[in-house]
Amino acid sequence: MPLCHVPVPRQGLFMAGFADTLTATDLHKGACMGIETIRETGQYRTLRRDTDTGIAWIADGSTGLRYSVHPSIDASGSVKGKKDRGDWARDARTVKCDGFIYNIDELIITSDDDRIVAEECRCGGSH
Repeated sequence: MPLCHVPVPRQGLFMAGFADTLTATDLHKGACMGIETIRETGQYRTLRRDTDTGIAWIADGSTGLRYSVHPSIDASGSVKGKKDRGDWARDARTVKCDGFIYNIDELIITSDDDRIVAEECRCGGSH
């Protein structure tokens, strides 16, 4: 299954409260965004980057997980809820990318994989 979602206009990438949501109809109208493979980082592990948002992550094919240096929630989640609970700063900038919403103003590096991802991330947030 290809990694697809609706292309978001450049000015719409940074959202204070994630007010503009996508409908199922919107999802079917969009074309696949450019997700590039940077390199393999290990067995079943691939470093990828969204060419539109600059967000980078390691996709682990053995577990189905992805590793990024920015905290994220599923696109169906609530940015307002994360901010209301104090998990994310009130003024945190968010970016929608491939089914997730990333808080690009926070950076979490705890491993060598995180350092690899941080070097390739081009989101314009904290690095």
